[in-house]
Amino acid sequence: TNVGFDDDALFDWFELVNRKNRLSHLESVLVISIKEIEINLQQKALERQLRDLHNVRKRYKERYIKSKEQELIRKLVELVEERDHLVNMEETQRLSAIEMDKQFREVMSATAGITV
Repeated sequence: TNVGFDDDALFDWFELVNRKNRLSHLESVLVISIKEIEINLQQKALERQLRDLHNVRKRYKERYIKSKEQELIRKLVELVEERDHLVNMEETQRLSAIEMDKQFREVMSATAGITV
């Protein structure tokens, strides 16, 4: 047997570590989801403001309105880039969770001869 550890205790410890890792992953997914919701709300508000500017008659469009329009478009581009970053983070975390789960199963199998 292992020094000071029995198979049941070792299995319980690995199971707790695996649960902790899964909960950490779930927390990350939730944080990203909340950020995506915030980005969607901001994007809708910016798009609404852009539509409002486009609805202004052309003869009334002044330098300010064009400047405001450019600012809103810039903000929309920033939101799209931020959303892309979040999607990439989410995919990286998903792949990391899969790898951690795989490693957990390999360790359990090798250490205790347990198939998980």
